[in-house]
Amino acid sequence: MKKKVLIIEDDFVSQHLLRNLLAQEGYITKSIMDGSDILSDSSVLKSDLILLDMMIPHLYESADLINLYKDVTTPIIVMSSIDKEDGEYFAKKIDALAFFPKPLNYLELVLKINSILYPDTPMSSKNKNCA
Repeated sequence: MKKKVLIIEDDFVSQHLLRNLLAQEGYITKSIMDGSDILSDSSVLKSDLILLDMMIPHLYESADLINLYKDVTTPIIVMSSIDKEDGEYFAKKIDALAFFPKPLNYLELVLKINSILYPDTPMSSKNKNCA
């Protein structure tokens, strides 16, 4: 069964690139561009992994995101263009498994996603053409 990745990213180009890249890896993706959609979208609870941009519109404070995600059991990877120290601090506060600063290293991100969702697979990338 294909794994589902929820992409919470407000930049359309980044979101499109992530969706295409993850589709090549065999993942099913869903995207959310706005913080107000997070509260009403049940995909948050039905995903196997969440890619979360910290600077999503309509969740203006990192405290809002911390309160929203602190009890979520779905694995989370945080992405952001903010300072690396602040991003790593935020990621720890919500028990995220990783923090990736922007601009993203897409190959490293895909490798991390694969290692989280397929921990027993010896391949570092399911699809060797992901770069």
